[in-house]
Amino acid sequence: MSRIIFFVLIVAVIYFAWRSMRLKQIQLEKRLDKQEKANLAEHKNDMPGEKMVSCANCGLYVPISEAVYSNGKYYCCRQHAMKGPKAH
Repeated sequence: MSRIIFFVLIVAVIYFAWRSMRLKQIQLEKRLDKQEKANLAEHKNDMPGEKMVSCANCGLYVPISEAVYSNGKYYCCRQHAMKGPKAH
């Protein structure tokens, strides 16, 4: 009978030790996830972007590097630059 109690105690100690280590691991993972999310939030605004401009004819927004500049206005393509700004 004493051997059975001894083995039950050994199993219980092993179980609680494993459970304790697992809880610590979960807490560490949660902390790391929070740190990663904080780092992503910090660097989100650091991502390189490009200024967008509106076509004076159709209103479509295009990156400034792809826009056609004519007579002080930006256009989405050469055809719209030739037509000129749309009269509203």
